[in-house]
Amino acid sequence: MGAIIPLSFSILLLLAVSNPTLASKDCDFPAIFNLGASNSDTGGLSASFTPVPWPYGISYFHMQGGRYSDGRLIIDFIANSLGLPFIHPYLDSIRANFSHGANFATAGSTIRRPNTTIFQSGLSPFSLDVQLGQFNQFKKRSQWAYNREGVFTELLPKGDFFSRALYTFDIGQNDITADYYLNMTAAQVSATLTAILDKFAAVLKDVYEQGGRSFWIHNTGPLGCLAFVLDPRNFTKDQLDQVGCAIPLNELAQNFNKRLNQTVVQLRKDLPLAAFTYVDVYSAKYNLFKQPEKYGFEHPLMVCCGTGGKYNFNGNARCGDFIVVNGIETIVGACKDPSARINWDGVHYTDAANEWVFKQIADGAFSNPPIPLRMACHKEINHSTPAIRRHLRLVQPRACEPSPISPPSPISLTHPSPSPLSAENPRSPSLSIPPSPSLSPLRRAAPAEHQPRRTLHIPHLCTSLVSFGISLTLTVSLASTSSPSLSRSRTHTLREIPEESEAQTVTLK
Repeated sequence: MGAIIPLSFSILLLLAVSNPTLASKDCDFPAIFNLGASNSDTGGLSASFTPVPWPYGISYFHMQGGRYSDGRLIIDFIANSLGLPFIHPYLDSIRANFSHGANFATAGSTIRRPNTTIFQSGLSPFSLDVQLGQFNQFKKRSQWAYNREGVFTELLPKGDFFSRALYTFDIGQNDITADYYLNMTAAQVSATLTAILDKFAAVLKDVYEQGGRSFWIHNTGPLGCLAFVLDPRNFTKDQLDQVGCAIPLNELAQNFNKRLNQTVVQLRKDLPLAAFTYVDVYSAKYNLFKQPEKYGFEHPLMVCCGTGGKYNFNGNARCGDFIVVNGIETIVGACKDPSARINWDGVHYTDAANEWVFKQIADGAFSNPPIPLRMACHKEINHSTPAIRRHLRLVQPRACEPSPISPPSPISLTHPSPSPLSAENPRSPSLSIPPSPSLSPLRRAAPAEHQPRRTLHIPHLCTSLVSFGISLTLTVSLASTSSPSLSRSRTHTLREIPEESEAQTVTLK
Protein backbone atom coordinates (compact mmCIF):
# COMPACT_ATOMS: atom_id res chain seq x y z
CA MET A 1 0.00 0.00 0.00
CA GLY A 2 1.31 3.47 -0.83
CA ALA A 3 2.23 5.99 1.83
CA ILE A 4 -0.42 8.27 3.28
CA ILE A 5 -0.12 11.65 1.61
CA PRO A 6 -1.13 14.75 3.59
CA LEU A 7 -3.77 16.80 1.84
CA SER A 8 -5.35 20.19 2.24
CA PHE A 9 -8.71 21.04 0.72
CA SER A 10 -11.39 23.68 0.61
CA ILE A 11 -15.05 23.35 -0.23
CA LEU A 12 -16.98 26.19 -1.81
CA LEU A 13 -20.72 26.38 -1.35
CA LEU A 14 -22.53 28.40 -3.97
CA LEU A 15 -25.89 29.39 -2.53
CA ALA A 16 -28.66 30.60 -4.82
CA VAL A 17 -30.21 33.62 -3.17
CA SER A 18 -33.13 34.98 -5.16
CA ASN A 19 -34.01 37.71 -2.67
CA PRO A 20 -32.43 39.19 0.46
CA THR A 21 -35.66 38.88 2.43
CA LEU A 22 -35.25 35.80 4.64
CA ALA A 23 -38.07 33.96 6.36
CA SER A 24 -37.37 33.41 10.02
CA LYS A 25 -40.88 32.98 11.43
CA ASP A 26 -44.38 31.98 10.40
CA CYS A 27 -46.57 34.54 8.70
CA ASP A 28 -49.68 35.84 10.40
CA PHE A 29 -52.20 35.62 7.60
CA PRO A 30 -55.50 37.09 8.88
CA ALA A 31 -57.39 36.35 5.65
CA ILE A 32 -57.31 34.52 2.32
CA PHE A 33 -58.58 35.89 -0.97
CA ASN A 34 -58.87 33.16 -3.61
CA LEU A 35 -59.37 33.49 -7.36
CA GLY A 36 -59.74 30.37 -9.46
CA ALA A 37 -61.89 27.64 -10.95
CA SER A 38 -63.59 24.43 -9.75
CA ASN A 39 -60.56 23.06 -7.92
CA SER A 40 -60.98 25.90 -5.41
CA ASP A 41 -64.68 26.85 -5.79
CA THR A 42 -66.29 26.55 -2.36
CA GLY A 43 -69.81 27.29 -3.62
CA GLY A 44 -69.75 30.28 -5.96
CA LEU A 45 -71.11 28.66 -9.09
CA SER A 46 -73.52 26.49 -7.09
CA ALA A 47 -75.04 29.62 -5.54
CA SER A 48 -75.25 31.40 -8.90
CA PHE A 49 -76.68 28.68 -11.15
CA THR A 50 -77.79 25.08 -10.56
CA PRO A 51 -76.83 23.85 -7.08
CA VAL A 52 -74.24 21.09 -6.89
CA PRO A 53 -76.31 17.89 -6.48
CA TRP A 54 -76.07 15.00 -4.06
CA PRO A 55 -73.83 12.98 -3.52
CA TYR A 56 -71.35 15.86 -3.76
CA GLY A 57 -70.29 16.58 -0.17
CA ILE A 58 -71.15 13.09 1.05
CA SER A 59 -67.86 12.28 2.77
CA TYR A 60 -67.25 15.41 4.84
CA PHE A 61 -70.24 17.76 4.88
CA HIS A 62 -72.81 14.94 4.63
CA MET A 63 -74.82 17.34 2.48
CA GLN A 64 -74.22 19.36 -0.67
CA GLY A 65 -71.33 21.61 0.30
CA GLY A 66 -71.19 23.67 -2.88
CA ARG A 67 -67.89 22.02 -3.81
CA TYR A 68 -67.11 19.77 -6.76
CA SER A 69 -65.90 16.93 -4.56
CA ASP A 70 -67.21 14.51 -1.99
CA GLY A 71 -65.74 16.80 0.64
CA ARG A 72 -63.06 19.43 1.06
CA LEU A 73 -60.82 21.10 -1.49
CA ILE A 74 -57.15 22.06 -1.18
CA ILE A 75 -58.19 25.66 -0.41
CA ASP A 76 -60.13 24.36 2.61
CA PHE A 77 -57.05 22.60 3.96
CA ILE A 78 -55.00 25.73 3.32
CA ALA A 79 -57.42 27.83 5.35
CA ASN A 80 -57.60 25.43 8.27
CA SER A 81 -53.83 24.97 8.38
CA LEU A 82 -53.48 28.74 8.84
CA GLY A 83 -56.01 28.74 11.66
CA LEU A 84 -58.75 30.26 9.52
CA PRO A 85 -62.32 29.08 8.84
CA PHE A 86 -63.37 27.89 5.39
CA ILE A 87 -63.37 30.85 3.01
CA HIS A 88 -66.92 31.86 2.12
CA PRO A 89 -67.78 32.22 -1.59
CA TYR A 90 -68.32 35.83 -2.64
CA LEU A 91 -71.38 34.89 -4.71
CA ASP A 92 -73.19 33.10 -1.87
CA SER A 93 -75.28 35.51 0.19
CA ILE A 94 -76.59 32.94 2.69
CA ARG A 95 -74.83 32.99 6.07
CA ALA A 96 -72.06 35.06 4.53
CA ASN A 97 -69.11 35.91 6.75
CA PHE A 98 -66.15 37.53 5.03
CA SER A 99 -64.21 38.53 8.13
CA HIS A 100 -61.31 36.26 7.13
CA GLY A 101 -61.43 36.65 3.36
CA ALA A 102 -63.55 35.80 0.35
CA ASN A 103 -63.49 33.19 -2.41
CA PHE A 104 -64.13 34.51 -5.93
CA ALA A 105 -63.49 31.19 -7.71
CA THR A 106 -66.22 29.49 -9.71
CA ALA A 107 -66.25 26.13 -11.45
CA GLY A 108 -65.65 26.42 -15.17
CA SER A 109 -63.78 29.71 -14.89
CA THR A 110 -61.07 30.62 -17.37
CA ILE A 111 -58.27 33.18 -17.42
CA ARG A 112 -59.51 34.63 -20.71
CA ARG A 113 -63.14 35.55 -21.20
CA PRO A 114 -65.15 32.74 -22.82
CA ASN A 115 -66.91 33.49 -26.09
CA THR A 116 -69.83 31.19 -25.26
CA THR A 117 -72.41 31.04 -22.49
CA ILE A 118 -72.34 28.60 -19.60
CA PHE A 119 -75.41 26.89 -21.07
CA GLN A 120 -73.57 26.22 -24.35
CA SER A 121 -70.13 25.18 -23.15
CA GLY A 122 -70.25 24.87 -19.37
CA LEU A 123 -67.65 27.63 -19.02
CA SER A 124 -68.35 30.07 -16.23
CA PRO A 125 -69.09 33.72 -17.07
CA PHE A 126 -66.91 34.64 -14.06
CA SER A 127 -63.55 34.64 -15.81
CA LEU A 128 -60.44 35.83 -13.98
CA ASP A 129 -60.87 39.49 -14.95
CA VAL A 130 -64.47 39.39 -13.72
CA GLN A 131 -63.29 37.88 -10.43
CA LEU A 132 -60.77 40.70 -10.18
CA GLY A 133 -63.56 43.24 -10.64
CA GLN A 134 -65.51 41.52 -7.89
CA PHE A 135 -62.50 41.66 -5.59
CA ASN A 136 -61.96 45.37 -6.25
CA GLN A 137 -65.61 46.06 -5.51
CA PHE A 138 -65.52 43.92 -2.40
CA LYS A 139 -62.45 45.72 -1.07
CA LYS A 140 -63.95 49.17 -1.55
CA ARG A 141 -67.50 48.45 -0.40
CA SER A 142 -66.55 46.24 2.54
CA GLN A 143 -64.40 48.98 4.02
CA TRP A 144 -67.16 51.52 3.57
CA ALA A 145 -69.48 49.23 5.56
CA TYR A 146 -66.86 48.18 8.12
CA ASN A 147 -66.11 51.81 9.01
CA ARG A 148 -69.76 52.30 9.93
CA GLU A 149 -69.26 49.66 12.60
CA GLY A 150 -72.18 47.68 13.95
CA VAL A 151 -72.59 44.11 12.78
CA PHE A 152 -70.31 44.71 9.78
CA THR A 153 -67.21 44.67 11.99
CA GLU A 154 -67.91 41.00 12.67
CA LEU A 155 -68.70 40.05 9.08
CA LEU A 156 -66.12 41.97 7.03
CA PRO A 157 -62.31 42.11 7.06
CA LYS A 158 -60.34 44.88 8.71
CA GLY A 159 -58.67 47.36 6.41
CA ASP A 160 -55.11 46.10 6.98
CA PHE A 161 -56.15 42.52 6.23
CA PHE A 162 -55.93 43.22 2.50
CA SER A 163 -52.19 43.91 2.63
CA ARG A 164 -51.51 41.10 5.11
CA ALA A 165 -53.68 38.44 3.45
CA LEU A 166 -52.61 35.43 1.42
CA TYR A 167 -53.77 35.64 -2.21
CA THR A 168 -54.21 32.19 -3.75
CA PHE A 169 -54.67 31.36 -7.44
CA ASP A 170 -55.69 28.03 -9.01
CA ILE A 171 -56.86 28.58 -12.57
CA GLY A 172 -55.91 27.71 -16.14
CA GLN A 173 -57.12 24.13 -16.59
CA ASN A 174 -60.27 25.20 -18.43
CA ASP A 175 -58.27 27.41 -20.77
CA ILE A 176 -56.26 24.51 -22.16
CA THR A 177 -58.66 21.54 -22.27
CA ALA A 178 -60.37 22.51 -25.52
CA ASP A 179 -59.92 19.95 -28.30
CA TYR A 180 -58.55 22.46 -30.79
CA TYR A 181 -55.25 22.67 -28.91
CA LEU A 182 -54.43 19.15 -30.04
CA ASN A 183 -54.66 20.28 -33.66
CA MET A 184 -52.54 23.41 -33.26
CA THR A 185 -48.95 23.82 -34.32
CA ALA A 186 -46.35 24.48 -31.62
CA ALA A 187 -46.19 28.13 -32.67
CA GLN A 188 -49.97 28.51 -32.40
CA VAL A 189 -50.02 26.93 -28.94
CA SER A 190 -47.18 29.21 -27.83
CA ALA A 191 -48.96 32.33 -29.04
CA THR A 192 -52.19 31.29 -27.32
CA LEU A 193 -50.43 30.57 -24.03
CA THR A 194 -48.72 33.96 -24.24
CA ALA A 195 -52.10 35.69 -24.54
CA ILE A 196 -53.55 33.66 -21.64
CA LEU A 197 -50.65 34.31 -19.29
CA ASP A 198 -50.44 37.99 -20.18
CA LYS A 199 -54.01 38.23 -18.87
CA PHE A 200 -53.00 36.31 -15.75
CA ALA A 201 -50.07 38.62 -15.06
CA ALA A 202 -52.23 41.71 -15.53
CA VAL A 203 -54.66 40.47 -12.87
CA LEU A 204 -51.89 39.81 -10.35
CA LYS A 205 -50.42 43.24 -10.99
CA ASP A 206 -53.82 44.79 -10.29
CA VAL A 207 -54.11 42.89 -7.01
CA TYR A 208 -50.63 44.11 -6.14
CA GLU A 209 -51.72 47.69 -6.80
CA GLN A 210 -54.59 47.06 -4.39
CA GLY A 211 -52.08 46.15 -1.68
CA GLY A 212 -51.64 42.39 -2.14
CA ARG A 213 -48.14 41.22 -1.23
CA SER A 214 -48.27 37.44 -0.65
CA PHE A 215 -49.17 35.25 -3.64
CA TRP A 216 -49.53 31.43 -3.60
CA ILE A 217 -49.95 30.21 -7.19
CA HIS A 218 -50.86 26.62 -8.17
CA ASN A 219 -49.98 25.31 -11.61
CA THR A 220 -52.40 23.01 -13.39
CA GLY A 221 -52.55 19.27 -12.75
CA PRO A 222 -52.03 16.28 -15.10
CA LEU A 223 -55.04 16.73 -17.38
CA GLY A 224 -54.27 13.53 -19.24
CA CYS A 225 -55.06 11.45 -16.15
CA LEU A 226 -58.68 12.63 -15.87
CA ALA A 227 -61.54 10.47 -17.17
CA PHE A 228 -63.39 13.34 -18.85
CA VAL A 229 -60.34 13.73 -21.09
CA LEU A 230 -59.62 10.02 -21.57
CA ASP A 231 -63.13 8.66 -22.14
CA PRO A 232 -64.37 10.46 -25.26
CA ARG A 233 -61.07 10.28 -27.15
CA ASN A 234 -59.54 7.28 -28.83
CA PHE A 235 -55.91 7.62 -27.81
CA THR A 236 -53.59 5.05 -29.31
CA LYS A 237 -51.47 2.83 -27.08
CA ASP A 238 -48.33 4.85 -27.72
CA GLN A 239 -50.18 8.01 -26.67
CA LEU A 240 -50.68 6.63 -23.16
CA ASP A 241 -47.93 6.55 -20.55
CA GLN A 242 -47.19 3.74 -18.09
CA VAL A 243 -49.92 5.00 -15.77
CA GLY A 244 -52.50 5.13 -18.57
CA CYS A 245 -52.60 8.92 -18.79
CA ALA A 246 -52.82 10.70 -22.14
CA ILE A 247 -49.37 11.99 -23.05
CA PRO A 248 -50.56 14.79 -25.42
CA LEU A 249 -52.77 16.36 -22.74
CA ASN A 250 -50.13 16.06 -20.03
CA GLU A 251 -47.55 17.61 -22.32
CA LEU A 252 -49.94 20.49 -22.94
CA ALA A 253 -50.38 20.95 -19.19
CA GLN A 254 -46.62 20.87 -18.68
CA ASN A 255 -46.14 23.42 -21.43
CA PHE A 256 -48.66 25.71 -19.75
CA ASN A 257 -46.97 25.20 -16.38
CA LYS A 258 -43.55 26.02 -17.79
CA ARG A 259 -44.87 29.26 -19.21
CA LEU A 260 -46.74 30.02 -15.98
CA ASN A 261 -43.52 29.61 -14.00
CA GLN A 262 -41.75 32.00 -16.39
CA THR A 263 -44.58 34.49 -15.88
CA VAL A 264 -44.15 34.27 -12.11
CA VAL A 265 -40.40 34.79 -12.44
CA GLN A 266 -41.05 37.97 -14.39
CA LEU A 267 -43.63 39.12 -11.84
CA ARG A 268 -40.98 38.85 -9.12
CA LYS A 269 -38.84 41.25 -11.10
CA ASP A 270 -41.68 43.63 -11.91
CA LEU A 271 -43.16 43.64 -8.39
CA PRO A 272 -40.16 43.35 -6.04
CA LEU A 273 -42.12 44.12 -2.86
CA ALA A 274 -44.29 41.02 -3.23
CA ALA A 275 -43.60 37.37 -2.36
CA PHE A 276 -44.61 34.95 -5.15
CA THR A 277 -44.66 31.20 -4.45
CA TYR A 278 -45.16 28.96 -7.48
CA VAL A 279 -46.54 25.56 -6.43
CA ASP A 280 -45.99 22.52 -8.63
CA VAL A 281 -49.32 20.80 -7.99
CA TYR A 282 -48.84 18.84 -11.24
CA SER A 283 -45.93 16.81 -9.85
CA ALA A 284 -47.67 16.13 -6.55
CA LYS A 285 -50.82 14.90 -8.25
CA TYR A 286 -48.98 12.83 -10.85
CA ASN A 287 -47.04 11.09 -8.08
CA LEU A 288 -50.38 10.02 -6.66
CA PHE A 289 -51.57 8.61 -10.00
CA LYS A 290 -48.23 6.87 -10.48
CA GLN A 291 -48.06 5.14 -7.08
CA PRO A 292 -51.60 4.98 -5.70
CA GLU A 293 -51.15 1.80 -3.65
CA LYS A 294 -48.14 3.26 -1.88
CA TYR A 295 -50.32 6.05 -0.51
CA GLY A 296 -53.42 4.01 0.27
CA PHE A 297 -55.44 4.54 -2.93
CA GLU A 298 -56.71 2.19 -5.64
CA HIS A 299 -57.90 2.32 -9.26
CA PRO A 300 -56.28 5.72 -9.94
CA LEU A 301 -58.01 6.45 -13.26
CA MET A 302 -61.44 5.11 -12.28
CA VAL A 303 -64.17 7.57 -11.32
CA CYS A 304 -65.80 7.14 -7.91
CA CYS A 305 -69.07 8.92 -8.68
CA GLY A 306 -70.03 7.89 -12.21
CA THR A 307 -71.36 5.10 -14.35
CA GLY A 308 -70.40 2.95 -17.32
CA GLY A 309 -67.42 2.68 -19.61
CA LYS A 310 -63.78 1.87 -19.02
CA TYR A 311 -63.35 4.60 -16.41
CA ASN A 312 -66.83 4.44 -14.82
CA PHE A 313 -67.54 7.74 -16.55
CA ASN A 314 -70.25 8.84 -18.96
CA GLY A 315 -70.32 12.44 -20.10
CA ASN A 316 -74.08 12.20 -20.61
CA ALA A 317 -74.78 10.72 -17.17
CA ARG A 318 -72.51 12.39 -14.66
CA CYS A 319 -72.29 12.29 -10.89
CA GLY A 320 -75.63 13.27 -9.34
CA ASP A 321 -77.61 13.00 -12.59
CA PHE A 322 -80.85 11.04 -12.71
CA ILE A 323 -80.84 8.12 -15.14
CA VAL A 324 -83.29 5.32 -15.96
CA VAL A 325 -82.05 1.77 -15.41
CA ASN A 326 -84.40 -1.09 -16.31
CA GLY A 327 -87.33 1.29 -16.29
CA ILE A 328 -86.47 2.65 -12.83
CA GLU A 329 -85.20 6.19 -12.29
CA THR A 330 -82.08 6.29 -10.17
CA ILE A 331 -79.26 8.65 -9.35
CA VAL A 332 -75.65 8.31 -10.48
CA GLY A 333 -74.08 7.68 -7.10
CA ALA A 334 -70.74 7.26 -5.38
CA CYS A 335 -68.50 4.25 -4.99
CA LYS A 336 -68.42 2.31 -1.72
CA ASP A 337 -65.28 3.97 -0.33
CA PRO A 338 -64.45 7.42 -1.76
CA SER A 339 -61.49 7.71 0.62
CA ALA A 340 -59.69 5.02 -1.40
CA ARG A 341 -60.17 6.83 -4.71
CA ILE A 342 -58.33 9.71 -6.36
CA ASN A 343 -60.84 10.83 -8.98
CA TRP A 344 -64.28 11.82 -7.72
CA ASP A 345 -66.39 12.65 -10.79
CA GLY A 346 -64.10 12.40 -13.79
CA VAL A 347 -62.81 15.96 -13.47
CA HIS A 348 -62.23 16.65 -9.78
CA TYR A 349 -60.48 14.98 -6.87
CA THR A 350 -61.85 13.29 -3.77
CA ASP A 351 -61.60 14.75 -0.28
CA ALA A 352 -58.93 12.17 0.55
CA ALA A 353 -56.87 12.97 -2.55
CA ASN A 354 -57.14 16.70 -1.93
CA GLU A 355 -55.93 16.22 1.62
CA TRP A 356 -53.01 14.09 0.45
CA VAL A 357 -51.96 16.65 -2.17
CA PHE A 358 -52.23 19.47 0.36
CA LYS A 359 -49.90 17.66 2.75
CA GLN A 360 -47.35 17.26 -0.05
CA ILE A 361 -47.31 20.93 -1.05
CA ALA A 362 -47.77 22.61 2.34
CA ASP A 363 -44.17 22.19 3.46
CA GLY A 364 -42.65 23.79 0.37
CA ALA A 365 -41.33 20.58 -1.18
CA PHE A 366 -43.08 21.36 -4.47
CA SER A 367 -42.69 25.15 -4.38
CA ASN A 368 -40.42 27.67 -6.03
CA PRO A 369 -38.93 29.16 -3.96
CA PRO A 370 -39.24 26.18 -1.59
CA ILE A 371 -41.09 28.08 1.12
CA PRO A 372 -43.70 26.40 3.35
CA LEU A 373 -47.25 27.70 3.14
CA ARG A 374 -47.07 29.17 6.62
CA MET A 375 -44.11 31.32 5.52
CA ALA A 376 -45.45 32.41 2.13
CA CYS A 377 -45.28 36.10 3.05
CA HIS A 378 -41.49 35.81 2.77
CA LYS A 379 -39.40 35.66 -0.38
CA GLU A 380 -36.62 33.39 0.87
CA ILE A 381 -35.93 30.96 3.69
CA ASN A 382 -33.52 31.74 6.52
CA HIS A 383 -31.78 28.39 6.96
CA SER A 384 -30.43 29.37 10.37
CA THR A 385 -33.90 29.09 11.89
CA PRO A 386 -34.13 25.88 14.00
CA ALA A 387 -37.58 25.07 12.60
CA ILE A 388 -36.22 25.27 9.06
CA ARG A 389 -33.26 23.03 9.91
CA ARG A 390 -35.70 20.43 11.20
CA HIS A 391 -37.77 20.91 8.06
CA LEU A 392 -34.95 20.04 5.64
CA ARG A 393 -35.62 16.72 4.02
CA LEU A 394 -34.85 14.62 0.98
CA VAL A 395 -36.70 15.84 -2.10
CA GLN A 396 -34.51 15.36 -5.17
CA PRO A 397 -31.72 12.85 -4.52
CA ARG A 398 -30.97 12.48 -8.21
CA ALA A 399 -29.78 16.10 -8.29
CA CYS A 400 -26.65 15.08 -6.34
CA GLU A 401 -24.68 13.23 -8.97
CA PRO A 402 -21.36 15.00 -9.58
CA SER A 403 -18.66 13.34 -11.62
CA PRO A 404 -16.21 11.23 -9.58
CA ILE A 405 -12.87 12.42 -8.27
CA SER A 406 -10.00 10.29 -7.03
CA PRO A 407 -8.41 11.36 -3.75
CA PRO A 408 -5.27 9.32 -2.95
CA SER A 409 -6.07 9.29 0.78
CA PRO A 410 -9.19 9.43 2.91
CA ILE A 411 -10.89 12.80 3.37
CA SER A 412 -13.79 13.46 5.68
CA LEU A 413 -15.77 16.66 6.05
CA THR A 414 -17.23 16.73 9.54
CA HIS A 415 -19.67 19.03 11.28
CA PRO A 416 -17.83 20.11 14.47
CA SER A 417 -20.65 22.21 15.90
CA PRO A 418 -24.43 22.47 15.47
CA SER A 419 -24.36 26.11 14.35
CA PRO A 420 -25.51 26.36 10.72
CA LEU A 421 -24.38 28.50 7.87
CA SER A 422 -26.33 31.73 8.04
CA ALA A 423 -26.55 35.23 6.63
CA GLU A 424 -25.20 36.61 9.91
CA ASN A 425 -22.25 34.22 9.92
CA PRO A 426 -21.57 33.40 6.26
CA ARG A 427 -18.16 31.89 6.96
CA SER A 428 -19.25 29.52 9.66
CA PRO A 429 -17.02 26.40 9.49
CA SER A 430 -19.91 24.03 10.03
CA LEU A 431 -23.28 23.24 8.56
CA SER A 432 -25.95 21.48 10.57
CA ILE A 433 -27.92 19.09 8.35
CA PRO A 434 -30.39 16.49 9.60
CA PRO A 435 -29.55 12.86 8.82
CA SER A 436 -31.13 11.27 5.79
CA PRO A 437 -30.67 7.50 5.70
CA SER A 438 -31.90 7.27 2.12
CA LEU A 439 -28.85 9.08 0.75
CA SER A 440 -25.43 7.43 0.86
CA PRO A 441 -22.24 9.51 0.96
CA LEU A 442 -20.79 10.86 -2.26
CA ARG A 443 -18.30 8.19 -3.27
CA ARG A 444 -14.97 8.91 -4.91
CA ALA A 445 -12.96 5.98 -6.29
CA ALA A 446 -9.18 5.98 -5.73
CA PRO A 447 -6.84 5.12 -8.59
CA ALA A 448 -5.71 1.51 -8.73
CA GLU A 449 -2.14 2.35 -7.69
CA HIS A 450 -3.38 3.90 -4.48
CA GLN A 451 -5.56 1.17 -3.03
CA PRO A 452 -7.57 0.71 -0.90
CA ARG A 453 -10.51 2.65 -2.28
CA ARG A 454 -11.16 5.87 -0.36
CA THR A 455 -14.30 7.89 0.21
CA LEU A 456 -15.00 11.60 0.50
CA HIS A 457 -17.73 11.79 3.14
CA ILE A 458 -20.17 14.67 2.84
CA PRO A 459 -23.22 12.86 4.19
CA HIS A 460 -26.64 14.24 3.28
CA LEU A 461 -25.25 17.71 2.54
CA CYS A 462 -26.21 18.22 -1.09
CA THR A 463 -29.67 16.69 -0.90
CA SER A 464 -30.70 18.74 2.11
CA LEU A 465 -29.61 21.91 0.36
CA VAL A 466 -31.23 20.93 -2.92
CA SER A 467 -34.52 20.35 -1.13
CA PHE A 468 -34.57 24.07 -0.46
CA GLY A 469 -33.65 25.05 -4.00
CA ILE A 470 -29.98 25.72 -3.23
CA SER A 471 -27.37 25.07 -5.86
CA LEU A 472 -24.29 23.38 -4.44
CA THR A 473 -20.91 23.60 -6.10
CA LEU A 474 -18.02 21.60 -4.63
CA THR A 475 -14.52 22.72 -5.47
CA VAL A 476 -12.17 20.08 -4.06
CA SER A 477 -8.51 21.04 -4.11
CA LEU A 478 -6.08 18.20 -3.41
CA ALA A 479 -2.60 19.47 -2.56
CA SER A 480 0.06 16.81 -2.05
CA THR A 481 3.32 17.77 -0.33
CA SER A 482 5.13 14.63 -1.46
CA SER A 483 3.75 14.17 -4.96
CA PRO A 484 2.96 17.40 -6.86
CA SER A 485 1.59 15.39 -9.76
CA LEU A 486 -1.32 14.37 -7.57
CA SER A 487 -2.30 17.97 -6.78
CA ARG A 488 -5.37 19.07 -8.64
CA SER A 489 -8.66 20.92 -8.29
CA ARG A 490 -12.01 19.94 -9.70
CA THR A 491 -15.39 21.61 -9.48
CA HIS A 492 -18.67 19.71 -9.31
CA THR A 493 -21.98 21.50 -9.75
CA LEU A 494 -24.84 19.53 -8.25
CA ARG A 495 -27.67 21.69 -9.46
CA GLU A 496 -28.07 24.60 -11.82
CA ILE A 497 -28.83 28.00 -10.36
CA PRO A 498 -32.08 29.62 -11.55
CA GLU A 499 -31.54 32.45 -13.97
CA GLU A 500 -33.27 34.92 -11.68
CA SER A 501 -30.97 34.16 -8.75
CA GLU A 502 -27.94 35.98 -7.48
CA ALA A 503 -24.94 33.96 -6.34
CA GLN A 504 -23.26 34.10 -2.97
CA THR A 505 -20.03 32.15 -2.51
CA VAL A 506 -18.93 30.95 0.90
CA THR A 507 -15.65 29.17 1.64
CA LEU A 508 -15.42 26.51 4.33
CA LYS A 509 -11.92 25.43 5.35
